[in-house]
Amino acid sequence: MVRQENQGLARARNRGLQMAQGELIAFLDADDRWQPEYLAAMTALLAQHPTAVAAYAAWQYMDAAGALLPQIIIPYEGAALTLDSDITWRNALVPSGVVVRRAALARSGDFDPAFSGCADWDLWLRLLAQGPFVGAPAVLVHYRTHGDNMSDNVERMEDERLRVYHKFLQRPAAEPIAPATWPQPGPQWAGYTYFLSALAYLRQGDSARGAERIEAAAALWPGLLDQDEFYYELACCRQPRGFSGAAQGLDLAESGARIQRLLDADLPALSADQARQAWGRAGLALAQLGAVTGDRPAQRRFAWQALRFGAPTVRRLAGRRLLRSFVPDAWRRKRSRP
Repeated sequence: MVRQENQGLARARNRGLQMAQGELIAFLDADDRWQPEYLAAMTALLAQHPTAVAAYAAWQYMDAAGALLPQIIIPYEGAALTLDSDITWRNALVPSGVVVRRAALARSGDFDPAFSGCADWDLWLRLLAQGPFVGAPAVLVHYRTHGDNMSDNVERMEDERLRVYHKFLQRPAAEPIAPATWPQPGPQWAGYTYFLSALAYLRQGDSARGAERIEAAAALWPGLLDQDEFYYELACCRQPRGFSGAAQGLDLAESGARIQRLLDADLPALSADQARQAWGRAGLALAQLGAVTGDRPAQRRFAWQALRFGAPTVRRLAGRRLLRSFVPDAWRRKRSRP
């Protein structure tokens, strides 16, 4: 056990790196918990992929008392179990779910003390420049969420994310952070960061600041409104952390009204056709949430909305969602048995 005066998270981790002697480095924050098979699984994964510089695992939220919550994060699912370009603009890894080769850390450098909440993401980007990460889709880590989580400080996290982009894009350190002047895809990345800030403000009940950040996000990344994630996350943003997409705390009627207000009042640059298609895409996301949570009336109502207002591709998906809403659960379970 090594103790030192509080000098910040990055320096504490760096002290641990200095003391470690093994070929592989695993991180475990005091808040978090590994599954018993975690280290064996991650070690085996790296042995199977000798060119990988690090391995990462899926993780699940737990509350302050250690009880598991419904939300599971499987980073970059569908990316052939390797980290893809998503990591350059958003970070779904938790340090407690990453194991790194010591040799790769020696080349990349330690955690940058200039960052606090995003020091891990900055390090992943430097490591990724050396070689691939390999992923285990199984949930092997439990991440504790409570009122003291660093990521709950919206302004600080937004500033840190923008500084990570600034560094990754190799902008001069003395240059002011001005995402609109960055080369693409920098403005898109910054737009996504503003969207994350908007979700955090809305979760805290600050609708005015949430709407302001959404408008800023759409200005930098107009294509944000073409992403299904935009509507899904807006629908779930008032749920407690660890419950996103679950039935608990999800009022789909209220979610639909919130999205409609944002489209009508807070995004004035939208044309009538753009607003119509956005409302259709929102209906598809809300119908999906209705299906997942078992709210069949909501699933049908929002599927009709998507059919009425959506673009052709959205209407096709909405039609399938509507038809499935009439299939009894018992029949669906029976059909799914081998």
